[in-house]
Amino acid sequence: VISAAPLQYVGVFQDADIADVCQKAAVLPLSAVQLHGSEDQAYVNALREALPKQVQIWKALSVSDALPARDYHHVDKYIFDNGQGGSGQRFDWSLLQGQPLDNVLLAGGLAADNCVQAAQVGCAGLDFNSGVESQPGIKDARLLASVFQTLRAY
Repeated sequence: VISAAPLQYVGVFQDADIADVCQKAAVLPLSAVQLHGSEDQAYVNALREALPKQVQIWKALSVSDALPARDYHHVDKYIFDNGQGGSGQRFDWSLLQGQPLDNVLLAGGLAADNCVQAAQVGCAGLDFNSGVESQPGIKDARLLASVFQTLRAY
């Protein structure tokens, strides 16, 4: 299925063993790995050394009252989320005003009812999760279609 589709795939990992991340990135094949745990700079350095150069590294960062620093070496994109992800809650998007957002994906509480507002923030992309699920971990085709229909109309 993956080889027939003209799509690029991202694997989501949380505090995973580097060998496991690399194995999955090679087998699937992934265009990026998205890190959602407590991975530090040493982990990212080791992962970058082990991954093929064409596989990007994306790091999720939690936003509360202020934006976190985007100072990881070897991280291609950052995902700004409220908490560890999947909470369905958004953070204060006004924190992003005036910030360079070319390497930021917006996450946290995104669904069809707010995806246009999210797109207007100006991030490099949007990361949907619980807002398009029928139950935790199960994506709902109708909710996904609604998001894409809304964004295409925008």
